[in-house]
Amino acid sequence: MAQEERSLETARIGALGQIMLSAKLKRHLGVKPGDELRFVQERDGSVRVVVASSDRLRNIGNVPEAGGGEAVTTQALARVRSVDLLRDLDPESQARFAKLLRERRYTRGETIVHEGEPCDALYTVAEGLVKRFKLSPDGKEQVLKMLGPGDSFNEVPVLDGGPNPSSAEAVQDSVVCILRREDFLHLLEESPALSATIVQVLAGRLRHLVGLVEDLSLRQVIGRLARLLLDQPEMVSRLTHQQIASMVGATREVVGRGLHELERRGAIEVRSGRVAIVSRARLEELV
Repeated sequence: MAQEERSLETARIGALGQIMLSAKLKRHLGVKPGDELRFVQERDGSVRVVVASSDRLRNIGNVPEAGGGEAVTTQALARVRSVDLLRDLDPESQARFAKLLRERRYTRGETIVHEGEPCDALYTVAEGLVKRFKLSPDGKEQVLKMLGPGDSFNEVPVLDGGPNPSSAEAVQDSVVCILRREDFLHLLEESPALSATIVQVLAGRLRHLVGLVEDLSLRQVIGRLARLLLDQPEMVSRLTHQQIASMVGATREVVGRGLHELERRGAIEVRSGRVAIVSRARLEELV
């Protein structure tokens, strides 16, 4: 006989839409003022609650001024101006974005978003390294892209309202800035320049994915490695052989042999397990 479900407490919805939790339920969930409750629908239709602690989630843009208004911090503006998607906006638009940004820290190996879950925000990398990836039913990982400071992700589900198309995980301890979907859409309506930039970003995403399909379908591992090194030389120099393998759709052992062959041909050097390009011309011959 199936185990009977046990109800902890009942949360109520107030007249203004606020969620009211009893003291007992707050203690059980470990929540405190400022925390976020995220409701995630599972594949079987059930819903689980995820608590996002205010200790790790903070607004970096809104700081009270002496006169009672809101000032934009230098750090928040710097974060906005470092993002490829936002750096060409006019100063007024950048300030509006900065006021709404929230900053969260993720430790190495921590998941930022899960594939298939509802999209709640646009994410930008401020510090560290993040990977976007998909998992096959048998657990095989295919890295779609490595993201460093200035890169953003989740633009498509933010725009179309669909679920996250892929997962994202911190490869290193990272700082990620978050802009809620509703805030982003509101700012998008007010900024023609942002709309034009979004089109360019999405076009770049499409070209990248077409290139990825071409690599995985038509190129041998040596060619995939050469293409990756040419397209993302600085990124590759920060990756382990296993991480490179996940990007080119091969095993670590096959990648190791491929890198050894590229080194033998004078295209790269492998120093302390990291890859450095010696000759772009030799790499281009292999693509």
